[in-house]
Amino acid sequence: MKERNSEAETPYAWLRLTVSLALSTIGGVGMWSVVVALPAVQAEFGVARGDASLPYTLTMIGFGLAFSFIPMSIAALAGVEHHEAGLASGLINTSQQIGGALGVAIAATVAFTHTKTLIAAGHDPLSAQTSGFSLGFWVLAAISAVSVLAAATLVRGRELEQVEAAVQAT
Repeated sequence: MKERNSEAETPYAWLRLTVSLALSTIGGVGMWSVVVALPAVQAEFGVARGDASLPYTLTMIGFGLAFSFIPMSIAALAGVEHHEAGLASGLINTSQQIGGALGVAIAATVAFTHTKTLIAAGHDPLSAQTSGFSLGFWVLAAISAVSVLAAATLVRGRELEQVEAAVQAT
């Protein structure tokens, strides 16, 4: 079995991961500024809420993505050997693309199926759409919660114990 790079398991590496996750959280919280700043943007430019919300929201998403994907990529690639960096980067990007595609597909399928079912049952189309999208987002939230639990319990737990034992033995 190939020996792991011990630099990936140092306290400094865990500190970098913690800082990266904190920055990702801050980037996500920046989206809440839409609620606070959007009325001021509307008043400043004299436009309707719909006209002001799309460009502002897309700008905030851009900042949020920059403050989340870059630190996550840095944390994921920390400690990867130089000759494996391309492979690791490709795996990260592939995982992000497939995860995004599956997330959109699952949310859209749940939302549109639920909407169609409610409309067939005689509900108002706008209420049915709202309920459908709400259910789609709840399903994504549940998938995210299960993913966090899986990552917390399954990822590298045994490998970390083996590396710690090997380091203490030397």
